[in-house]
Amino acid sequence: MNKLCKSIGLEVEETDLALFVECRNKLVHRGQFYCATATKEEREKCPPLPSKTHEYFFLVNFLDRIFLKLLGYSGVYIDWREPGKPDRSQLV
Repeated sequence: MNKLCKSIGLEVEETDLALFVECRNKLVHRGQFYCATATKEEREKCPPLPSKTHEYFFLVNFLDRIFLKLLGYSGVYIDWREPGKPDRSQLV
């Protein structure tokens, strides 16, 4: 994921990248959300989001930014990372 983000020019925080990978892995390999299944050690290494809803919107927002970058878009987009609180963000 780090290589993909760098190759398309998407700037992401290391903590967000790590969280995305953990969330994705739990969904793909266990069919459950990271926030509901993370072990104590995993939680210490990469703190989960407070709920499944927050995790879902985080994942969708992360993927939205990837697709927008793949399409060559830069500009304002609606950031749905916080459930129920859409925010206008700048994608550079």
